[in-house]
Parts: sequence; structure tokens; C-alpha cells
Amino acid sequence: METQDVFAFDNGPGNVLIDYTAQILFNKPYDAGGEFASSGTVQNEIINYLLNDPYYKIKPPKSTGREKYTKAFIKKLIADFPNYNKYDLIRSLTYFTALAIANSYKDFVFKKDKKYQVFISGGGGHNKVLMKHLQDLIPDVKVNLIDELGINSDAKEAMAFAILGYLTYSKKSSNVPSATGAKRPAILGKIAPY
Repeated sequence: METQDVFAFDNGPGNVLIDYTAQILFNKPYDAGGEFASSGTVQNEIINYLLNDPYYKIKPPKSTGREKYTKAFIKKLIADFPNYNKYDLIRSLTYFTALAIANSYKDFVFKKDKKYQVFISGGGGHNKVLMKHLQDLIPDVKVNLIDELGINSDAKEAMAFAILGYLTYSKKSSNVPSATGAKRPAILGKIAPY
């Protein structure tokens, strides 16, 4: 595969909404295994509110993250939906995270009459509720952990930065214009002597 064939973008909040909700409402860094979400019920009112964000209609390349989905965003969401308990809130945000991923695949990646597999990496792969929602939302697609490819999902960022460092050291471009919207390939970063 050539880099011009790579297609990538941020499909939504990733785990940040779930993590911040676990921190604010449960005083935990994240929802380990989906334990808190498993005690709640998905609330469509919350899902519809979140789906109104214009970001989800924008075609890739696009990017979002913690700069948009802040703790203040979660606190406002909690204040806007006072009738729901904390378990329903985290379950709804877990479902929304899976829905954002599934909708991105359906809207921008999957083509008819083709078979697909999805590989998940990072902490979200350990959240059983998130993984179940994702599999239920794209039932014709096998959802796997990237570990099945021999890549430790918990070490993916360390591995990615090692590759980026190697490419910079080797004076090779490491950005992917088709994924980022950059105008041309570029060598990223600088090597500084210690």
C-alpha cells in the first residue's frame, strides 16, 4: 500500500468523553472494562443532543480531540441533563463513542459489496460495553483488537512514535497528506543532540 492510499481521520471523541465522565462522576481515571456503563441505560435524548454537532457531517480529512471535548464540556452535559443518573450518562457516552466510530465507517469508509474487518487499539479495546456497542452497530463487520495482528494495543502510541522518530532520523517524510490534508509530504520533527 502506498501512502496516497491511506485514508484516516478523527471520527469523534474517542475515549475522552468516557474518561472525563469517569473522572468527574466516579472519581476514577477511566471506566475499567465498562463496569460503570454496564449499570446504565442508553438515553436517546443525550445521543441526539451529541449528534447535532456539525463535526459529524464534515467530510474527512478532519480532526478533533481534547481541545473540543473538555471536562467543561462534560460538566455542561451533566448540567443539561440533570434527570439522568451517572450510570445512564456514562452508558450513553459509551454508546455515542461507538456510534461515532460506526457512523464514520458507514459514511466515509465502507463501500458496498466489500467485506471489512475493524481493528481497535488503545484503552477502548478493554471496555467491553464499548466493544459490544461497536460490534452491534456494524454487525456485518468483524471487530477485533489490534493485538490479533501482533501489535500490543496498549503500546501502539509508543510504537508509532518510534516509527516517526526513525523516519525523521532517516530523513524520510512521515506525514500522510491524504490523511491530514497537508499539501505535500514532509519530514516531521527534528533530531536534537543530547
